[in-house]
Amino acid sequence: ERIDNVTVHAHISNVYNRKLVFPCFSKKSTKYCVEGYLNFLLLRAADQADQYYFLHGNMPYEYKAHITSQQAKNLLQEIISLYILGLQAPYPFCSELYDDKSDLENLDEHILVSELKSKINHYQFPIKDDYILQAYKEGVFSGERFMEKFAAAFNLVVLPLKDLIEKEDVQ
Repeated sequence: ERIDNVTVHAHISNVYNRKLVFPCFSKKSTKYCVEGYLNFLLLRAADQADQYYFLHGNMPYEYKAHITSQQAKNLLQEIISLYILGLQAPYPFCSELYDDKSDLENLDEHILVSELKSKINHYQFPIKDDYILQAYKEGVFSGERFMEKFAAAFNLVVLPLKDLIEKEDVQ
């Protein structure tokens, strides 16, 4: 699929009868839910899927598309633009910071930076992503435009999981 001036090639497995089945075996599911959602958007943009089943622990959920193929392409176009910004200069996106957050109303820079520092230095499961570690050292997760950029990524990648898709219990 070609979106803007970018050609997207993907091999996405676990698609059955226009349904993407995406299992997650981690306790922290946001990263994997976003990954599955991005896969679903790619499939939806190519008109290859209508539903997304996110299987997590004892709580499998079914997500039914309430977006058209064109809307999925538009969202992917915005996400690709954000990705390109991240290639040009480090961008403050860290899925670990999005766990258990439904909005940004009560968050400020100091809370997020403190949370990131805690996750980087976690004794049992520290963040090991080189991109995030380098960006943290360079001060990308603080400063004048940090919250603006963080919110843009949050609103584009995380909120659609709640706003654009209806969540239903499969059981």
